[in-house]
Amino acid sequence: MGTDLKDHWEKVYSVTDVSWYQSNPRRSLDLVTQVASSRSSRIIDVGGGTSSLVDRLVELGYDGLTVLDLSGRALSVARHRLGDQDATVQWLEADVLGVTLQG
Repeated sequence: MGTDLKDHWEKVYSVTDVSWYQSNPRRSLDLVTQVASSRSSRIIDVGGGTSSLVDRLVELGYDGLTVLDLSGRALSVARHRLGDQDATVQWLEADVLGVTLQG
């Protein structure tokens, strides 16, 4: 994993406002629920960062969730926001280009 790339994303998530963040990820949620009708479907949010998509999916009862992001800072924000429910999600701090996912 390139440390320059990781450092970049850690710095991006050191600020509280990023332009692509949506408090209600309605479009993404609609797409996921269309293709993953089973609540036990395995879903990975690549580059999930601080996205609230995982929150909405947990609320809907999905239990095969993974959030992958290069930024540990971003994952920490999302985990903290979920509180005790963060244990229902697999959190991967990794570069999607180099991570090995288990089937």
